[in-house]
Amino acid sequence: MLDRFSATIQLIYAAAGGGATWTDALVAIEDLTGSAGAVIDLIPKSAATPPKTLAGSFTAENCAEYASSYQAICPRIRYAVEHPAGDTQYDYLFMTEAGMDRDPVYNWFGKYGLRYYLGSPVNATPSYLAYVSLQRTRKQGHASQEDVQLFDLLKPHLSRAASLADQLGTLRSFASFSSAMFEASPNGLFALDGRGTILFANSRAETHLRAADGLVLAGGRLSAALSSEQGELDRLIREAATIGLAAGGGWTRVSRTNGGPPYAIFVAPLNIQEEELLAQSAKVLVIVHDTGEHHQADAAMLGGVYGLTEAEARLASALSAGHSIESAAANLGVQVTTARSQLKSVFRKVGVNRQQDLTRILASLRV
Repeated sequence: MLDRFSATIQLIYAAAGGGATWTDALVAIEDLTGSAGAVIDLIPKSAATPPKTLAGSFTAENCAEYASSYQAICPRIRYAVEHPAGDTQYDYLFMTEAGMDRDPVYNWFGKYGLRYYLGSPVNATPSYLAYVSLQRTRKQGHASQEDVQLFDLLKPHLSRAASLADQLGTLRSFASFSSAMFEASPNGLFALDGRGTILFANSRAETHLRAADGLVLAGGRLSAALSSEQGELDRLIREAATIGLAAGGGWTRVSRTNGGPPYAIFVAPLNIQEEELLAQSAKVLVIVHDTGEHHQADAAMLGGVYGLTEAEARLASALSAGHSIESAAANLGVQVTTARSQLKSVFRKVGVNRQQDLTRILASLRV
C-alpha cells in the first residue's frame, strides 16, 4: 500500500510539472482509493471564465457536459464555495437521501451509476477554485472513516501540486479538449500561450514529448532539447503571439539528440474558436512534422478530393511515397500496363499531363 501511495504522489507532482497528464494522475488516485471516479473541478470566480472539469476514467464528453450544464447548479460545488477552508466534505453534510433523489445533478450522476462522494477545495487561483472529489457508487455507500483518512493524506499533496501547476500553467494543460480536429491530425499539434506554455497537446504531440529526443517540456514551456535551437523557436512563438495573423507563420528545425532525422516545426498564430483555448489565451499553434517517418498521400483522401477510384487512389498514394510505376504495380499486385492505364485516368482527374507534375501535387498532400 505504501508503494502505491508513493507512486501516486509522484504521479500527482509529475502532472503538476507537466511531465504527466492530470488524467493519468487522477486514474492513479482512483486505483489507490477504490473510488468510482476522481475529479478536479475548476470552479470559475467570475461569469467571464468558463468552468472546467478534469477526470480520470470519465470521458471528455462527460466532463464537458458536467462542466457546462451541471457544475453551476451542483449542490456539492455550492457547498464547497460556501466552505472553502479545506475541510473534507460529504453528501450528508448538506443533503438527505430524499434531497438527492430530487436533485437534477444527483440524477445526472445516477445515470453513470454514481451517488455519493467525498471532496475538498485544494487551491484557489485568481480565476478558479480547484476542488478535488472522489465519486462513489450507491453500492459503495458513504465514505468510511478509512476512506476519509486516506483522502486526507492525499489532500496536502494535491494542494501543493495544484499550487505548483497554477504557477507553471499546467493545471489545465494536456486536458482532453474535445477538439476532434486536433486529435485527428497525424502530426503533433501544440496550442501555446504567448510565453510558449503548453495549453494543449494532441496524442501525437504527447508522444514526441515522451520521447524527449528533440522537443522537451521545460517549466511548462515547449522547448528544444538543444539550447542552440531554442532562440529561433522562441522567436517564432513570440512573433506568432504578438503580431498575430499578420505573422503568417514560419518554419524551424529541431534536431534529434539521438542523431535521427530532425523535426520540421511550423509555428503560426492560432485562430480557433475553441472556448477553453480562448479562455486560456491560446495564441500560438505549433505543428510538428516528423521527417523520419515514411509519408505518403492518404488513398481515401485522394479518392475524395479528386474522385479517383479505389485502385487509382492506391496507385497515386504509392507514387507519392516515391515508388516508380513499375514498383507501385508490383506492390499493388497489378500488371504494369494496367497501372499505366490507371495513371492516365489519374492524370485526367487531377488535371495534369506529366508524372512530374502529379508527383509535385501528391508531395504536397503527404501526411
